[in-house]
Amino acid sequence: EIMVRVDNTIDRSLIPSQKADFVLYGGLTRDVYLQVLPHDHIDTVQIDTPWVKRDLAQVKVTLQLERHANRAGAQQLLLQVHNAEGEIVATALQELPPGNGASTHDIRLPDIATPALWSPGAPNLYTLSASLQSPEGEVIHEVTESFGLRWFEFAADGSFMLNGERLLLRGTHRHEEHAGYGAAMP
Repeated sequence: EIMVRVDNTIDRSLIPSQKADFVLYGGLTRDVYLQVLPHDHIDTVQIDTPWVKRDLAQVKVTLQLERHANRAGAQQLLLQVHNAEGEIVATALQELPPGNGASTHDIRLPDIATPALWSPGAPNLYTLSASLQSPEGEVIHEVTESFGLRWFEFAADGSFMLNGERLLLRGTHRHEEHAGYGAAMP
């Protein structure tokens, strides 16, 4: 039996708050998926790019693990960054001490030389694969995430700069309000 509980209690620390100019509805408004995971698994992956320029990019990965299978020996985390052609451009391997419970691991990958920068005109993406492995190298759990390498700033005159070039930002203010559906998309 699976039970789901939803709540739309006002929380002014969340954006958008319920002091916005449209009504927020409770309930599920998107697809929901049930994901079955092994006892030992990668819970979350966060990819940060602390330094990106045309000639060099730094990538830092923060992983949260859940380990409860009481496996003997040290497990390993293998991280690989693939470019759009599938070539490996950075690799890191970290040995994990035996243990159970939740743990967080910060891993800095080797720098990526001359990265393919992301922009609206050239949406280049890299793929990070992170695998939790047994001491024998057997993959216990693996996740992949896509990410782009870019940097942005505002020039002194107020222009928005992406990868060192001016980019005009255009946007829209679209509300997901449909008759009979509310905030759910038909």
